[in-house]
Amino acid sequence: MTLEEYLARNKEKTEDKIFYTTDEKHAAHFLEMYRHKNIEVLIANHPVDMYVIHHLERKMSPVVFQRIDAEVHDTLLDKTREKTSINELLRV
Repeated sequence: MTLEEYLARNKEKTEDKIFYTTDEKHAAHFLEMYRHKNIEVLIANHPVDMYVIHHLERKMSPVVFQRIDAEVHDTLLDKTREKTSINELLRV
């Protein structure tokens, strides 16, 4: 799969972001969350991958590569659940 194909298949869910992880085992929980939402995650586990990602990010602007364990993307959040949790906290 090319990066262009990745972006086309995930456009509605991820806008101009390519999600990746460098450690499949460490990020297993995050991978499961993304798979549940049908968002593909690039596995970048080779030492040269980070250099390639930085190069591609500059070349493919406005595309951004985002590590899945660095920040949770909005499409993964359940807005109704988050509101309920916040409201419950405010009642206390």
